[in-house]
Amino acid sequence: MLGEVEGFSIIINAHAGHKAFLHTYRSLKKNAHPRLDHEIIVMIDNPWWELLKVCQENKIPYHLVDNRCPYKTWHDGAKLATKDWLCFFPEDLYAPKGWDANLCVWDLGVFNIGIWNPVVVEHRDQDTKNVVAFKGAGRRLENFNEKKFNEFIEDHSREEIITNDREAGWVGPYLIHRYWYFNEIGGYPTCENVSYRMRREFYNPQLKKCKGGCGCDNNFREIARQKGIPFRLCLNSFLFHEQLQEEIKPW
Repeated sequence: MLGEVEGFSIIINAHAGHKAFLHTYRSLKKNAHPRLDHEIIVMIDNPWWELLKVCQENKIPYHLVDNRCPYKTWHDGAKLATKDWLCFFPEDLYAPKGWDANLCVWDLGVFNIGIWNPVVVEHRDQDTKNVVAFKGAGRRLENFNEKKFNEFIEDHSREEIITNDREAGWVGPYLIHRYWYFNEIGGYPTCENVSYRMRREFYNPQLKKCKGGCGCDNNFREIARQKGIPFRLCLNSFLFHEQLQEEIKPW
């Protein structure tokens, strides 16, 4: 139910996947619900020239940063947001019709307290704790089959919300009200501020950059749960993770 939601501030963190980024951006624009006036904030973190070229050729506004950390970049984007609801988006997720409206579940009476997640689908053989498996949409970006993915959504969509900690909140994008993000959680933990173990595993202090696969999501979830902010997985909102796009270069 859309209720009084005017739209989300969708903050895209982009670095190197210029083809996937453009596919993601276009899907967000094309498939947005007509009653939701989203703003899309593109944050480009220490990019390769191909990504800048794609933005310039397609007249996509962007903010250029040199954080070398997706979490700090998302946080910087959140500070630019003008909407009440913040959605932290990576550069490689296809958004079909209905993904946004089905996150607006005002009829539950608890929408203001919670962090909302869509179901993320990947080309794989088996489901995992984080994602749902589906091999019919194609594995490579250039072979993506939108029609088959929409058919998969129709077959698997359920108007049900999961709040079990073992199942909800394990993978973004996260949709959260700006009050809970800034005032309660205090924003995304950044790579240099995680625990010593995580810093040693995920962060290179000499180069001041992520090594990849950062542990900040774990810290974010832990802080939210300590504050009593539940994660809610919406089983009728879907996104597709484009695993094999183009060559992704490290920072």
